Amino acid sequence: FVRDSWTARDIGVLMDLGYTIVEPSPDGPGITLRKAKKFPTLSIGKAKSQSILITNSGDEPLTALAARVSGKAAKDFKVKAPILKTLGPGASTSTLVTFRPRSAGPRKATLTVSGNSASKSLTLSGKGKARR
Repeated sequence: FVRDSWTARDIGVLMDLGYTIVEPSPDGPGITLRKAKKFPTLSIGKAKSQSILITNSGDEPLTALAARVSGKAAKDFKVKAPILKTLGPGASTSTLVTFRPRSAGPRKATLTVSGNSASKSLTLSGKGKARR
């Protein structure tokens, strides 16, 4: 969709529907992440993994690609290094994020993917429940 301006609500609705929001990229590499689905509610200690698609949305190679998790519940989410460390313009790779709640309740952290001169973040969320 192309439009002169978007409200935060418009963008939220499109992302909820699975659309990827791509910002115009200046000369150089750019990063687009396919939004992760919310992780399911899991018993403490159980695990579920999801693949996150990483695309170079810029017009130059993206090098030194890395992924990290930060935030209050960062230890509940583990990220593997992206499969490829260099992406040409328009190329994609993936990384695997695993959610293993350490305590009950909502769990949130931030996944940040960065390269030589670009970075992009998205929120990871899930819920832990006590074992029975």
